[in-house]
Amino acid sequence: MATLTITPRKTRAGTRYAVRYRLGGRAYPVQHGGSFRTLREARIRRDLIAGELAAGRNPAETLRARPAERKTVADVHETWLKAKRLKVSEGTLVNLAAHWLRLEPTFGCRDPESITFLDVQAWISEQEGTLTPAALRNYLGTLRQVLGYAGLNPNPARDERLSLPEGDEPEVTPPEAEHVLAFLERVKPERRLLFAFMERCGTRVTETCSWTWGDLDLESSRILSRPEAVKGRRGRRKARWVPVPEFLLNALLASTPPDDRDRDAPLFPWPHSTVSPAQAVHKAMERACKSAGIPHYHPHDLRHRRISLWHAQGVPAREIGDRVGQRQISTTLDTYTHVLAGAEIPDEALSALLVWSRCGLDTPAS
Repeated sequence: MATLTITPRKTRAGTRYAVRYRLGGRAYPVQHGGSFRTLREARIRRDLIAGELAAGRNPAETLRARPAERKTVADVHETWLKAKRLKVSEGTLVNLAAHWLRLEPTFGCRDPESITFLDVQAWISEQEGTLTPAALRNYLGTLRQVLGYAGLNPNPARDERLSLPEGDEPEVTPPEAEHVLAFLERVKPERRLLFAFMERCGTRVTETCSWTWGDLDLESSRILSRPEAVKGRRGRRKARWVPVPEFLLNALLASTPPDDRDRDAPLFPWPHSTVSPAQAVHKAMERACKSAGIPHYHPHDLRHRRISLWHAQGVPAREIGDRVGQRQISTTLDTYTHVLAGAEIPDEALSALLVWSRCGLDTPAS
């Protein structure tokens, strides 16, 4: 007796529905009838195959005679993302996933060839008020890459007639010393060390989370940031050594017994209990800032703060760039230096918050 089933299958791009059938009993091999993004499409294929089986015909012959089905934007996105995954950092992949969540409802099921600049303009208009102009341009950039990967020329997402909202880039205000201490007091004791490293070393979140005990050079008080963990195009990234203040190094060594310092173990293990360590760091800081009653700062603001302080202290721009991994001096001067750099936090004040506590009972925690 012929059988016909629809089997859901989890993929990185979401659930797909595979149609499978047999021409007879168990002695007949399972035949593939197609894979679809929606259950509705799978049911349509199932009904077609069921009709062929009922008429005594081989569904494979009918399917081969059907014209090739056009790929949707979602299909193109899935292929594009697989290729992209080999070239970008984990942080970029997180951003691309967020972009697709907004793009997919409008464009996911569409045939790329059917999309016009008017469709893109309508989507842009829908996003105004919910996304800042700068964020909207980033989301549009992802759509441009996906449609370009589909081979569209001209690309409707690059049409000169598109009207984008204008807006000034928000000025980043690095946290003052008292704000840094305030949110650190609200962070769980075992999590403070990571934020202290970012504040003192000016490193990025994904870079800091990537460090392992094998990257630590105790003799020179420095940590190696490997090429795969730094920002930039693959093939052009360069490893660099990050100097670490002595008091921070001592706090790090106190946080983990020697027997637990496996070369491949992360220096800061707590974010790695989640799918996205960077997102875990962002959420921990967000909750701490809210609990402290201070503005909502982001981990990257600590990088702005450190570079601003170094600039105010007279450290040459080239040296700052070497410390934080910036090739362009103009980036350091134009983007990361601020008129109000704030005050430095005394090492003693920061050290007092880093007294290791496995119980975590010394201060309120978020």
